[in-house]
This record gives sequence, structure tokens and C-alpha cells, in this order.
Amino acid sequence: MRRASGWIVVALCLSACADEATEQVVTVRSDPPGASCQVTRDNVALGTVPATPGSLSVAKGIAPLIVACSAAGYQTIAGGFEARFLGNQPFTASGGQPPQLDARNYAYPEELMITLRR
Repeated sequence: MRRASGWIVVALCLSACADEATEQVVTVRSDPPGASCQVTRDNVALGTVPATPGSLSVAKGIAPLIVACSAAGYQTIAGGFEARFLGNQPFTASGGQPPQLDARNYAYPEELMITLRR
């Protein structure tokens, strides 16, 4: 019985920890590779990938990420990447926000791809 209750505690902790994740890692790729990319959300800079492919940790959010990439000999191209709602998250009436408004219940695509043009 003690062993079973230990697994229940581990499972509860893992599910609670997953709900509390406020950041995620996104990988920015470009065609051609090697572009420098600026990542913003709501006109606030979140970080730079100096040369693609590269990864960046971003706070989860509801607003789209905007990725602007540039490389020598190519036009600067920007693309928007929407966060997706993760589904049926529990709502507790003891405070907090409804699931649709809680940024922890959203995730951006793991890979953000920008194709540059000459």
C-alpha cells in the first residue's frame, strides 16, 4: 500500500508541475539558415536568436509571437505564431483566472520557421 501511495503522490506532483509551467523553449529556423531573428510579443522584445537555427526560452502568453529575421542579401521577413489553447484545464473558483485567460494554458509551436526572400 505504501508503494502505491508513493506513485499517487508522484503523479499528482507531475500534473501540478505541468500546470505551473510559465515558460517554454521555442526553436527558430530560417531558410536559408544563419539569419538573425528578433522575437517580440505585444511590441516587447523577448529575445534574439543570433543565427538560426537557435532556441529561446519565452514566457507563455496568449498574444502571438512575432519573429523578424534578416540576413545579408535578403529582405527582412516577419511572421506571427499564434499560441494554441491546451484544452480542458480545470478551473477553480478559489481565485485565479478562467482557463481561457491563463497564459499557462497556452503553448506556442515548438518550431518557428521563417523563409527569407532576396
